Amino acid sequence: DMKQFETCVKSTEYDSAIHKDMTEGNGFSVNGTPTFFVGKTTAQGIEGVRIVGAQPYAVFQQRLDALLK
Repeated sequence: DMKQFETCVKSTEYDSAIHKDMTEGNGFSVNGTPTFFVGKTTAQGIEGVRIVGAQPYAVFQQRLDALLK
């Protein structure tokens, strides 16, 4: 339904939520998707590692194993 799609694209209903998410992401040096963080949150931010891009399971497993040691 192109009319409904165009209405949605022109809408500003979610602009503030999008801006908030983008600002938060920029604060963590996220400039694309997918970006994953493996670790824990702290008062200062995230303590752990950042994984950027579509990565195979082995990459996540390696990071998790390293953090659990």
